[in-house]
Amino acid sequence: MLLNIVVIVPIFAALLPSISAQTEPCTTPEGFQAACTPVMNCPPILGILNNAPRPLPQNIVTYLQRLQCFHSTETEPCTTPEGFQAACTPVMNCPPILGILNNAPRPLPQNIVTYLQRLQCFHSTGVPAVCCRRPSVGNTPTAPVTPSAPVTPVPISPASDVNTVSNDIPTGPTDVSRHPNIGLLPTTTCGPLLGDRVAFGEKTALFEYPWMALIRYEVADGFAYKCGASLITDRYVLTAAHCIARLRSGISVYSVVLGEYDVRYDTDCQTVGDETPAVCCRRPSVGNTPTAPVTPSAPVTPVPISPASDVNTVSNDIPTGPTDVSRHPNIGLLPTTTCGPLLGDRVAFGEKTALFEYPWMALIRYEVADGFAYKCGASLITDRYVLTAAHCIARLRSGISVYSVVLGEYDVRYDTDCQTVGDETVCSPPVQEILQEAILPHPSYNTPRFANDIGLIRLRDAADMSRENIKAVCLPYAPKLQSMNLRRLVATGWGTTENNTRSDELLKVNLPVVDNARCQRAFPTLKWSPNQFCAGGENNVDTCKGDSGGPLVYPANILGQRYVQFGIVSAGLSSCGVSNGTPAVYVRVGNYMKWILDTMRP
Repeated sequence: MLLNIVVIVPIFAALLPSISAQTEPCTTPEGFQAACTPVMNCPPILGILNNAPRPLPQNIVTYLQRLQCFHSTETEPCTTPEGFQAACTPVMNCPPILGILNNAPRPLPQNIVTYLQRLQCFHSTGVPAVCCRRPSVGNTPTAPVTPSAPVTPVPISPASDVNTVSNDIPTGPTDVSRHPNIGLLPTTTCGPLLGDRVAFGEKTALFEYPWMALIRYEVADGFAYKCGASLITDRYVLTAAHCIARLRSGISVYSVVLGEYDVRYDTDCQTVGDETPAVCCRRPSVGNTPTAPVTPSAPVTPVPISPASDVNTVSNDIPTGPTDVSRHPNIGLLPTTTCGPLLGDRVAFGEKTALFEYPWMALIRYEVADGFAYKCGASLITDRYVLTAAHCIARLRSGISVYSVVLGEYDVRYDTDCQTVGDETVCSPPVQEILQEAILPHPSYNTPRFANDIGLIRLRDAADMSRENIKAVCLPYAPKLQSMNLRRLVATGWGTTENNTRSDELLKVNLPVVDNARCQRAFPTLKWSPNQFCAGGENNVDTCKGDSGGPLVYPANILGQRYVQFGIVSAGLSSCGVSNGTPAVYVRVGNYMKWILDTMRP
């Protein structure tokens, strides 16, 4: 349910002018400054809710409860274009308008665009708002509504003659828009979508279909429900003829029951958080300095950090296993709250586009004898660093040197990448090419062979991570991430395909993780290290030349589901993907987290 609502935000933003929202300050459980915001207006929480499994895990429920705050939702009176009394309400809190936006075709028809613009009003919170008419607001217009054409009166039978039934047998649809009885139908208040109440991603059906009716029959031994119906006016329900005609002896229609949900109870209830749920929402634009102290679970020993100018210094740490770096002095350089977005899987009417699916993917551009060439991949981990394999940047053949890194690429044939999903064509912002500032392979790379095959490239300028096609991937910095029992991982790259040609488009492949014993049998000359692991080995499914240095990722829970990089493409057979079940070797990123943080600079 939340997924449909999320699509609305950019659509409505295009219809109304930009307004600076007034928010109420609050402090997150971690002690960060934030703003008390309706949950539907808090993208980080929407990301958690959209991507978390159902039912919500208890740790997410607890986290959301701790984030809960109280937001002012006072409404202000207004009058709709039709002249009805209503309330000026933030658009995300107006179910009838949400219903229109969720169900209207794309692009929005001009009549709907015009109607929404006429509904616009200005709310004290500053958020986009509409004059929202709910059933609780009076239905009497405060201003007269001029009919579009004169209506010819037709005699109507008196109300007492309620048993008269028309014998009209239709041969097709008939235009009844000017029928003298059309006014009996509540055309302006019928079929409300406001039943789709949303709180923390869970929809309550209590008011979802309020026109449903049960027909109660008098039978030999009392009463029974046997048929349904639908309320169409305050005096009529619509049902099937066989439910009310030619009934068996001893059965007769007695009454109609309205407003029922669970026939077991006199009063139906459901608990859905608060009426207008709000959370303490920390956005990237809000300062990252805690306003309240956070008590560490263990004392933190200060570690001196080299100055930013010392960007060529490389740590020589050789890990013997994973290290908890959650309190490393450089941990703040990693964008842990915005990395690895699953929100990049743009959804348009139920279809996923891969254009922004892996926005951390990078291409390393090399200067060669006859110009430039792409030979390896990498992954963006901060706005100044990409992570790759050491063999992609160290001990290169004569005449080859790393020149730059290209970010935001999808199809190398085109300057602008576009994909059409349904009726919507989505285009990516242009790529960003940034010259390298420092090449930082692990000093102990290839000692022994293929060991420590990890390296960093520091970018001369900061990557523009505000673009939808350029985002950082998360790294496994916490012990819970480093100890995950992974069975499959996703590799991405522009490597050699089964046709022995390079791919122009970014490709992905789902690889099984292979146990170490099988890997050692496949590479008997390799001196095995716990800092490596194997994956793949399925025929026609593998990483190949050109994928080197690229990431292996998998979703994990970091304040919601986010992509985390667990591996780097390192070594394999030249006949990749068709090698009768031989896997390939990958770097275990979690074990090198201390090396990565020791080497990075602000």
